[in-house]
Amino acid sequence: MRNLFSYLLLSGFGCLSIAQAQTLTPQTIASAGGFLQQGNNSLSFTIGQSVATALSTGSGSVSQGFQQAAAARIITALEPVPSLLVRVFPNPTRQYLYIDCPPARLTLIDILGRPCWQGRSDGKPLQVDVQTFATGVYLLQVLTEDTVQTIRLVLQP
Repeated sequence: MRNLFSYLLLSGFGCLSIAQAQTLTPQTIASAGGFLQQGNNSLSFTIGQSVATALSTGSGSVSQGFQQAAAARIITALEPVPSLLVRVFPNPTRQYLYIDCPPARLTLIDILGRPCWQGRSDGKPLQVDVQTFATGVYLLQVLTEDTVQTIRLVLQP
């Protein structure tokens, strides 16, 4: 009887196993945004969406975030990617943030995508007082003439 029960149990579950796959399409739910097109150029944007990383050059740009175009420009090893030498410390921090980078426009963005602080670097180390900012994760966007770099920061209580 036990062998018959084991056989029915194993063979019954084997017949009932059905594999199904699901398809996901990328979607962005945002409070506002838009799409603009002029000639061969287009711009698609959302408000309140944070950007993980972005890189721009004179011939194109690449960004990582939730909203991505269906076709993207692929950068290969034959095309060197320009890099910035940006030092941000300490990370995590409680009181002051020290930023050492080439001349650039700087924006500190909260997790909801809102700019919390903006400033400029003239190539000399910069000190930013972050004691009044809420605890959490922030993004520091460093924008030079030809490159955008985004750095993740943690502000502790």
